[in-house]
Amino acid sequence: MVQGKFARAAQLMAAVETQLASMGMRLLPVDNMEYERNLAHLRTNMDEKDLAKFWAKGKEMSLEEVIAFALEET
Repeated sequence: MVQGKFARAAQLMAAVETQLASMGMRLLPVDNMEYERNLAHLRTNMDEKDLAKFWAKGKEMSLEEVIAFALEET
């Protein structure tokens, strides 16, 4: 269950990063600090190969897919 939450988080974080970049936007400094803290937490708790796999999935998601995925109940 916990690994599933890490995988979901990795996918969502990659999707956010990709969507922001596509719009030419950046996180506010305080939000970026939180993002980096959470990314470090993922790197500590996930196998590098799994993180890369879910990160790639997140990068491929459209905005509509990201929204639907984020709203899904787990």
